[in-house]
Amino acid sequence: MKNNEGREVREDIYRYFFDFANDALFLADPESGIILDANLAAEKLLDRPRDEIIGLHQTQLYDPEEGEVARKGFAEAAQRSKTSEDQIVQAERRDGSHVLAHLTASVFKVGERKFIQGILRDPTHPPRVEAALRESEERYRDLVEKAGVGILIDDEKGNITFCNQRFADLFGYPLDEVKGVSVQSLIHSEDLDRVTKHRFDQIQSRPAPSQYEFRGIKSDGTTIHLEVHSAPLREGDKVVGSKSYFLDLTQRRRAEAAFRS
Repeated sequence: MKNNEGREVREDIYRYFFDFANDALFLADPESGIILDANLAAEKLLDRPRDEIIGLHQTQLYDPEEGEVARKGFAEAAQRSKTSEDQIVQAERRDGSHVLAHLTASVFKVGERKFIQGILRDPTHPPRVEAALRESEERYRDLVEKAGVGILIDDEKGNITFCNQRFADLFGYPLDEVKGVSVQSLIHSEDLDRVTKHRFDQIQSRPAPSQYEFRGIKSDGTTIHLEVHSAPLREGDKVVGSKSYFLDLTQRRRAEAAFRS
């Protein structure tokens, strides 16, 4: 998730909330412990750019003597699917200096996919990290489900792994039926080759448009006009799929066609 797209809600609702949180936030893979993302507060706290933080093992964020403490906290969250106990740790900055911080970790779930979310907070503030984490997760879920845009995450083969209610509504499917469907099956046949090429180039890290229009096919066979904003979904340096945001242009395009006629 290295793309800087959080400045516009339509491009990335989650990125806005994650990036501009006051506390340092990290997302890590629950099995490997490798950091997949970090926010702006984390960059400031550690005096490291995000690109340097991503790909590190989560224990590498702390004084070497405290790495095991952090590892146990993340393991507790992963195994028990609950927030770990609040701990004081020394986070290690880029120049080797250290800064004290409260550390908590919790399982963070998007669709069927789990992440470990770590929070580092200034220890001079009241230790209400667990409540803040719970509130942040609830707010994120609420934003996603009530968003006015369709939100989609698919894997490298184009199978839908997560989508919100708005995306399902755009194509006229119940939410539980659209998950697992191939994205290609939702694209108009005349646009399929073009959209497939854009997506393939994006997955292969080749130049590809991040914004374009195409026609989709609803469950009842009717055509809809969509604008999509898409970006690769990364785990470390590996592209594992894409994340996309869909705007419905159907009424606008119909009105334009009626005006021209």
